[in-house]
Amino acid sequence: MSAEQQYPTMPTDDLCEIGVAEISAENSVCFMWTTNPLFKDGIRVLESWGFEYKTNIVWIKDRHTAGFYVFGQHEILLIGVRGSLLPTGEKPKSIIKGANLIHSKKPKETYRIIEKMYPGALDKTFYCELFCRETEPGWKGWGNEV
Repeated sequence: MSAEQQYPTMPTDDLCEIGVAEISAENSVCFMWTTNPLFKDGIRVLESWGFEYKTNIVWIKDRHTAGFYVFGQHEILLIGVRGSLLPTGEKPKSIIKGANLIHSKKPKETYRIIEKMYPGALDKTFYCELFCRETEPGWKGWGNEV
């Protein structure tokens, strides 16, 4: 069930070297998915990109996957801020409940949550998703599958 068996992955050090800081506004927000075993690595990547960890949203899946210590039934959406950028729209609850259909496919609801937290962002800048598997309307997408 590991990600490496599903698609190409990158070492944490290489992720830290991606120039996200260069394409990010002085005041911006980063939402980044991580799993429990890689939680510390997720924080490290977030900070290397110039974002300060603030909080997270947990995706509770409808069924569990394998795990070494416990069966994993959730993933974590880290929220980090560069500069100052509190939500100007709706504040979501800290959990998302949803189906776990395809390995690493995140719930579509996540896009709407972010758009509601930061409404009108497309008028000023853009929403960008790194390592996406498909593009979302109104979002810039980057990844080896798009």
